[in-house]
Amino acid sequence: MSLTISARLVLWTYHGLSPSGTPEPFPETDRLFSAFVAAAGAGPYAEHTDAGLRIAAPYRRALEWLESTPPDRLAVPDHNLNTPGVTAYRLSGLLDRGNYSSPVAKDALARSSLAGPVSWRWDTEPSPEIVAALRELAAEVAYIGEANSTVVVDVSQGDDPLADELEKVGSGEPFPTASVPISTPQPGRLTALEAAHASLRPPIPPSDGKIALGEAERVAVRPGDALALTWYRRAAKQLGSTFMPWDGVIVLE
Repeated sequence: MSLTISARLVLWTYHGLSPSGTPEPFPETDRLFSAFVAAAGAGPYAEHTDAGLRIAAPYRRALEWLESTPPDRLAVPDHNLNTPGVTAYRLSGLLDRGNYSSPVAKDALARSSLAGPVSWRWDTEPSPEIVAALRELAAEVAYIGEANSTVVVDVSQGDDPLADELEKVGSGEPFPTASVPISTPQPGRLTALEAAHASLRPPIPPSDGKIALGEAERVAVRPGDALALTWYRRAAKQLGSTFMPWDGVIVLE
């Protein structure tokens, strides 16, 4: 029996930036993994220790399975990336010497509109313990990508076909044609994300929830460790005998 994880964007829009700063058209596998790590490390299933919250053992095993097992299939709905090309001004909400900071000019957010949920499928499901842990974490995932991309995540079992699915290309094709590269976690990704999170935490937390004077806005850097591109393309049964690896032609008379 297959295991499927589906992410439905509540507002049907997605906002995420790649490590280079360019807008992403849809959440890739690494985004899904990061959302599960955040749910495991900061949600109700996290363990309380003297050093703060940490991921409990059952959920760590589930995350290690995710980072070591790329999905066999993906289903990406029709989507449209909208880049507004205008400037927005907004108060950042930080205190500086007792006063709120002045409005800061930033590019307006580029969002992608999606016609349906994004789904990841594994043809062979893991152990029941890992499936149960993933179900519990999925209920605690609030967003995927940036925090304004609120999401509902569902974990299901079954072999019903996915609509317009893409299947993973075998490793024997170094340069697969008509394929989509998907950023995918590798073993060690969980450790990299935990290290990046620890580096942003202050050694002494602010007392009473106050923001220290002069504190600047800190943007978390998306670590690039333990990531790889996994290639996916239309299943052979969908391509048919008339498939061509291009979608346009120029006619010179």
